[in-house]
Amino acid sequence: MDEVRGRKRTVAELQPGKQPSVTAYEEALDRWIIILDKFAKDQQMDKALKAKKDREMEIARHAREDSIRLLTERNPQGGIQQRKREKKKKKKKKKKKKKKKKKNGIE
Repeated sequence: MDEVRGRKRTVAELQPGKQPSVTAYEEALDRWIIILDKFAKDQQMDKALKAKKDREMEIARHAREDSIRLLTERNPQGGIQQRKREKKKKKKKKKKKKKKKKKNGIE
């Protein structure tokens, strides 16, 4: 890794237009530098995309929470889920009454 850093400094210090003779080793280092730079750029892009996705998910979560809060404020009995539970309870009570009436022979 030190060789890569050293080669980067050497290339950066070169004056524009002056190209010294390059050995095969230096050429390999230059290629490796290109690969490492691309990898670092890709990682940076991935982090930026993940951060954007996290922000969008946070916004969506807040929107859902706000919607639920508004529903429960409008309906202090607990919103949609509470009403569903109450309907089920009523149905069960009706069924029990019918069974009781059948059992007693009222119907």
